[in-house]
Amino acid sequence: MDKRTVGAFGFAVVTWASAFPAIRIALAAYSPSQLAFFRFALAGLVLFGIGVAARFRMPPLRDLLRMALLGTIGIAFYAVALGYGQKQVPAGSASLLIASAPVWMVVIAAAIGRERPGYGTLIGIAVSFSGVVAIAAGRGFGFASAPHTLAVLAAAIAGAVYTIAQKSLVSRYGALRFTIAAAWGGALVLLPAAAGLPAAVHAAPASATIAVVYLAIFPGALGYASWSYAAARASAAVAGSALYLIPGVSMVLSNLLLGEVPSGRALIGGALVLAGVAVVHRRAAVRPAPVVQIVPAPAAEPVARTAA
Repeated sequence: MDKRTVGAFGFAVVTWASAFPAIRIALAAYSPSQLAFFRFALAGLVLFGIGVAARFRMPPLRDLLRMALLGTIGIAFYAVALGYGQKQVPAGSASLLIASAPVWMVVIAAAIGRERPGYGTLIGIAVSFSGVVAIAAGRGFGFASAPHTLAVLAAAIAGAVYTIAQKSLVSRYGALRFTIAAAWGGALVLLPAAAGLPAAVHAAPASATIAVVYLAIFPGALGYASWSYAAARASAAVAGSALYLIPGVSMVLSNLLLGEVPSGRALIGGALVLAGVAVVHRRAAVRPAPVVQIVPAPAAEPVARTAA
């Protein structure tokens, strides 16, 4: 890889990792639904501007509606569930739970009959799930806050569904065009949250509003564009491996920005989650039959990732 590709990967990883502490900062003044709408309405505008500059053509109405519908799952529900979860779940721990999304993709694919996992894949899934349990029992949050923990896991599952369901649309129209439509679909579903947004913006400290704008522009738009550039110039294995860096970077940033210190159980659980994901990803990479790809997809057929 050349230096530009490495730099693009690095920029995307750091911005996506920074989304978790930024969400915690924004939640100090905005509800999860307000944060999600504010963030993705701004991100939609930025992405729309990119689309206009690239002279993208509008997809047919039927496919446009399908993209928007997927946006309600992979953007609107994902963002609200993650925001609700992060009201109690530390940012670093949330990033580790979200990192389990590729394992959920394999579970869902097996449940709908698209893939039969082998013994090695099943072991990877079991290892990853044991890590989720260890994180949930960690000092950062316990089973007393189970609804928040489950909300973060629900966000990971929503991201998995979103990635699986988008594949045919992304292969036809490209990842960026799909994401523009999905972002607007998610923002429109969240439109009722806009009713109280002006008052929330007026009352919010500058740090919270800056965090929302940052989430929209950097992880939401520029981070995605940077990832698309890099993923188009690297193998799926390299792209998948780069994703494993996100939880570690997020924990470092969460410590620097929020003073969060992960518990020993959370660290052990995170290592198990990532080890299980690595096993599942490795088994998928060597299997000749069609499989659900870890996000984002190979350069020849990029898949739009749900931003944190």
